[in-house]
Amino acid sequence: MPNAASDDSGNYTCVAVSADEKDGEAVIGYRSFHVDVVTRIVGHAPIIEKGQPGNHSAVVGEDVRLTCELAIVDHTSPPQVSWVRHFKRNGSYFAADGSINMQMLQSCSLNGMCTLNGDSEQTYIVDDPQVSI
Repeated sequence: MPNAASDDSGNYTCVAVSADEKDGEAVIGYRSFHVDVVTRIVGHAPIIEKGQPGNHSAVVGEDVRLTCELAIVDHTSPPQVSWVRHFKRNGSYFAADGSINMQMLQSCSLNGMCTLNGDSEQTYIVDDPQVSI
């Protein structure tokens, strides 16, 4: 049933017919089932777990692990998880046009396919795109 629509909801039956070898009578097997085709809202906003990633302090040279787990993921239209770094230019986090000064560090789909610094030439795989080290 390609491209199912609401009109396709209903009862269906699979019927198999064969002839009995002894007397030529038809032997019928069947299985009935119901299909509901429901409207789906595409693009449910992902919800990030409360308190994440949170503020961190570290000593120079230490690793910092940032976690941004999603509480709700619509797997039929999975989100991209991106890590960006905000920076000041001329003493401000905002550019003259009002945009935010930021650098893309990585962007990943939830299947773990990532790009580094927005460069599609540098594609790699991570175990969990919701964690950046």
